[in-house]
Amino acid sequence: MEGFDLCSSSTDGNCFGKYEIALLCCGMMHVHFGHPKLALEALTEAVRASQQHCWLIHLRLWASLG
Repeated sequence: MEGFDLCSSSTDGNCFGKYEIALLCCGMMHVHFGHPKLALEALTEAVRASQQHCWLIHLRLWASLG
């Protein structure tokens, strides 16, 4: 996909990245076709998924240090 770099050090991270990109694209398409409420739902879910992914990375890092 043009404009996105899906390079990841792990398969899990790559999976999350693809999901987030799909949600962002879905939100952009809803905006393009004049569906602002659906766009907001898709973009909100993209943010939630990204935040959840960040927390999982931090928890794994913390567990590996302990």
